[in-house]
Amino acid sequence: MKIVSQSSDQMALLDSNVAKNVFIGIVVIGVSVYGAYYLFGANGQQAWKVMWIPVIGFLVGLIMIFAASSISVVIGKSQGQIVFSKKRILGGTTQAQNISDAVRVELRRGSYRQSTPNQQGFSMNGGQQVMESQTVILFKDGTEMPLENMKKRSGGGGIIGADVMMAGEGKELSISQQVATFMGVPFIAMG
Repeated sequence: MKIVSQSSDQMALLDSNVAKNVFIGIVVIGVSVYGAYYLFGANGQQAWKVMWIPVIGFLVGLIMIFAASSISVVIGKSQGQIVFSKKRILGGTTQAQNISDAVRVELRRGSYRQSTPNQQGFSMNGGQQVMESQTVILFKDGTEMPLENMKKRSGGGGIIGADVMMAGEGKELSISQQVATFMGVPFIAMG
């Protein structure tokens, strides 16, 4: 998430993962198509037995491309509105809320271990630590408005890995506090 523009009356935020996801999706599709071509060229009729591998890769690439989204939020004090827009390659949504209905801004953080099984199917090292964070605005009626897409960071196990992952979160923390101050509501960092 980044602040695109700010004045005494208006703040505009943008969070986009479209370029990264589309690039990775195209690479995955390209590798899958090359894999299918290689399988048929090298193995002929035997390729049908393992053809599901490049097909799954192709589908994953398509999902990455079409799931990519950008979030833009415009907070206008003179209009008393917060306008949220989420855009995808196919479609999008827009909603508006009153600034006066905002209760607080929250930076939510959590973590879990993602295990990676070895060849026998067992995870011996306890897995990799994955940290998640997302900033949201909470409203009186219980609805929430995300200011950014869910961020995930992974690192090695142990305390040092967690410290490295938390170090990248300073920017989100700073921007979340700026949004809360601009709106005149409390800020809470959870997790």
